[in-house]
Amino acid sequence: MQRAFVVIASARVALLLAGPAVAKDGFEARLDRALPAQPSAGSTVYVGWTLIDPRSDGVLEGVSTFLRIHPLGGPPVEVVGREGAAGHYSASFVAPARGIVRVEIGMLGEMCENGQCTRS
Repeated sequence: MQRAFVVIASARVALLLAGPAVAKDGFEARLDRALPAQPSAGSTVYVGWTLIDPRSDGVLEGVSTFLRIHPLGGPPVEVVGREGAAGHYSASFVAPARGIVRVEIGMLGEMCENGQCTRS
């Protein structure tokens, strides 16, 4: 069975495989290459991406990023993205046994309202 991956930049706007994903937060995550459609369970999957500000077409540097993997029938797994070259980030994860439903790329942040702060 062939599964398609969905990459979500920041939150809630999806794109299949290797093209850019633009979020309402206004950034674009451009994958280095398409994710494997059916990674072998237990294998390490490497993901590289560049964060782009589509308003200026410049890269976003020094941002705390994450990669969230949504496996079939299991809870999401989140790994931290590491910045290498300016605006380029990477992370790796172990392919789950039952496959992947969705992959998200996001920026870590915090939102505070009435003295209550939560991760955004």
